[in-house]
Amino acid sequence: MYLEFSSYILRILKMNYKKENRFFNLTYIYIIRVINMNTAKTLIKCIFKYKGKKYDIEDIMPNCLEKETAIFLYKYGNYSDDIYRAALIRMKYGDDEIPKLPKGSKEIELVNIYVKCN
Repeated sequence: MYLEFSSYILRILKMNYKKENRFFNLTYIYIIRVINMNTAKTLIKCIFKYKGKKYDIEDIMPNCLEKETAIFLYKYGNYSDDIYRAALIRMKYGDDEIPKLPKGSKEIELVNIYVKCN
């Protein structure tokens, strides 16, 4: 059923993309919301600290991760780098809130993390 639904939606998108970009954007957002409602995901809430200021951030992983795995990724793994952390902060607080930091700068501290799989 999922494959049939996907191919049907893709046909709609291809037909309407050339006609009106706005319709494409609204349809795309709707599709993402429908897909996200039906898949397991991991909600990660972090508190980051940069130059004395704390930032509450939420991130979502598209699959259900074990708590220990998610914590490892945000403390030591791919999501522990300041480039990723700064991007999360910019998405929520705006581009001017934090500068672009070099890879491996270790200036953004992870204060707290909460992980929930639903």
